[in-house]
Amino acid sequence: MTLDLGGDRPNAGPPEGVRITDINELRSESDFTETLARAVQTTKSKELFIYVHGYNNTFRDAAESAALLLADMKFEGAGLIFSWPSDGVALQYPRDETEEEVSRSTFLSVLNSLRAIDRQRIRRIHLLAHSMGNRVATGALELLALSNPGQRPFLHHLILAAPDIYAARFTLLIPSMKQLAAKTTLYVSSADQALICSQLLHQGPRAGQGGPDRIVSQELDTIDVTRAETISFGATIASYLPPAEIFRWAFYDVCRAGHAYVTHNFSVVSDLHALVTFDASPENRILLEKKTTPSYWYWEMQRAAR
Repeated sequence: MTLDLGGDRPNAGPPEGVRITDINELRSESDFTETLARAVQTTKSKELFIYVHGYNNTFRDAAESAALLLADMKFEGAGLIFSWPSDGVALQYPRDETEEEVSRSTFLSVLNSLRAIDRQRIRRIHLLAHSMGNRVATGALELLALSNPGQRPFLHHLILAAPDIYAARFTLLIPSMKQLAAKTTLYVSSADQALICSQLLHQGPRAGQGGPDRIVSQELDTIDVTRAETISFGATIASYLPPAEIFRWAFYDVCRAGHAYVTHNFSVVSDLHALVTFDASPENRILLEKKTTPSYWYWEMQRAAR
């Protein structure tokens, strides 16, 4: 598949000016791996960036978002999207939950194919999952870790943005992340209204939520982006409403606000650029301020000057 970005993209923003120019079907695993390896070899960095989209995303949505994110990050490698069959309709959330469950084994097959490619052809592999796509990605990684207990890390950066995963379940997945990824980064936000709605729906906190109960661990870098976000009026009001009223407000985008920061927030995209391109630790990324908690520390993102 080839995408035309329609000109330079100086700042992160909504997916405008992007078009899919062609789609080529690859009929076998060997075709896929060889085509991918050749594509990576033509790039400057010889690296691969995988994007796993979240709920309420069609194939076109995912392709455009990934292309724009990589352009805004100034990523100098090749991009790959894993598109699982989300309905792309906000009110089909329960159906998307079913689809992501059955997509984990398919993504596991993709990961196994990538593991088989010679590292001289692909220098580094990075994986970013967003929203419900984190369930697909971490579920597949868990299966891979269980089936290969001695597996060395084959991912360099594992980036988990706004994960819509039950927080207690997420903490159980951390050992498999540590086994398969050299570095894991978790982006969270208290302004993520979609995860507040998910918390109410599932009656349990989500791993992508910020605040005093945010997930912190010595096995990953937690980045709280709340201060870099603009909290909508609807999100503020919704925080005081009972669950039944929250879902009535879904039609007015209350349950979507503040969720797409990984592709739309200039500060977050700038931080991703420093993380992936320069392999910079949180201490060396200018927008991050270290905060200490009784159990461990996390990093608070400041809004970038533009």
